[in-house]
Amino acid sequence: HLKRMVDRIRRFQVLNSQIFAVLNKYMKSGDSDSTSVEHVRCFPPPIHPSLAHTQQHYHAPEYLRQMNHQ
Repeated sequence: HLKRMVDRIRRFQVLNSQIFAVLNKYMKSGDSDSTSVEHVRCFPPPIHPSLAHTQQHYHAPEYLRQMNHQ
């Protein structure tokens, strides 16, 4: 059983290295766009229905930064 497990692990290692080689190839080919800015939106975390009755507030990071700099 050990030999089969080792063979399986080796096959996955080879497969993973091939996958990462392809990903790296395509990620590096797009480096000309490295000046572009990635936009990320922040959403409030989900609130479990059992906690919905309590007053919970979510503040966007921009709001918190403004509050900290005042």
